[in-house]
Amino acid sequence: MSTHHPHVSTSSACQHILMSTYPHVNTSQCQQLYDVLLLWLLCTFAVLCCWCAHSFQIVLLVIVLLVGWGVWSASIAGPVTVMVLMFSTTLLPAHYSESFCRLPCWTVLHKYFNYRRYNVADPKVFPKPDKRYMLIEFPHGVFPVATILIATYFDEHYDHYKSMGRSIRGITASVLFYIPWVRHFMAWLGALPATKKNFIDAFESAGSCSVLPGGIAEMFLVNPHEERIYFKKRFGYIKVAVESGVDIVPVYHFGNSMTLNVLGRSDFIRYLSRKLKASLVLPYGKWGLPIPFRQQIVTVVGEAIPVVKCVNPSKELIRYYQRKIERSIRKLYYDHRHLVGWENRELSIE
Repeated sequence: MSTHHPHVSTSSACQHILMSTYPHVNTSQCQQLYDVLLLWLLCTFAVLCCWCAHSFQIVLLVIVLLVGWGVWSASIAGPVTVMVLMFSTTLLPAHYSESFCRLPCWTVLHKYFNYRRYNVADPKVFPKPDKRYMLIEFPHGVFPVATILIATYFDEHYDHYKSMGRSIRGITASVLFYIPWVRHFMAWLGALPATKKNFIDAFESAGSCSVLPGGIAEMFLVNPHEERIYFKKRFGYIKVAVESGVDIVPVYHFGNSMTLNVLGRSDFIRYLSRKLKASLVLPYGKWGLPIPFRQQIVTVVGEAIPVVKCVNPSKELIRYYQRKIERSIRKLYYDHRHLVGWENRELSIE
């Protein structure tokens, strides 16, 4: 004769324990207390995960989302568990995947933007197998569509560089690597969080890296009448290049600044976005949705600027290289703006 053991859920078991401990608490109050305790435990777990990743703004985001979802949900256990599991994926390893970058969907994206890439330098001169490079890309725009296009664009220039056993790793905002799924998307494209260690690792393992110095600041500079880039207050990447002795290569993505526009350009939103190192603006494109306008994008890779290694560069030396970079960017822009019909569109370097 078998004995039937009814299934007892974790929730029921915890409620039974609570009611045994506190007899004056009724079932409804016990359920509320259980939900609060579960929310607290899951929030604590999520906070610890994010704290280990050194991302205070994501900790706040997790708490807001969990509490908000809990308020509007009849049963918070399910949604909260899903949220925690989502953010837990950021703890999984993520690496570059050429197979991902060669998916057919990227070809559709290239056709949508009529994407082209040109190298100004002679292939015999750039790139050299014994040299390392830092590619500085402008503009960031509302969203750096061009960086995805160039990361998934395989041509003779890529094959030539790969034949030398080299590759290029993108350096991007660290906050992106604490967001579920975005972390793996960026990593599969070859991106790394923006830390000095990752710059050096990219030089040693891949040979080169790319960076968008304008960052979030340039999201607020998009203008239908002129091209604006944020440059004059950015020194960190130049210091890293000089300390590492890597040549600097200016890259301009013509058309990238016209793919999207933004709502919320107030000074307060700009200040808050830069402090949190995360965009708080609302992008929009076609039909008022976050769908990029069909703007042709042309990437022009300029000539390498030689850099002499200096372990402890002075401010004067860094400013010297900054002036050289600025002249190179300006020349690159005005020599090639006709490729997208921008003969009358002026460049403002701020």
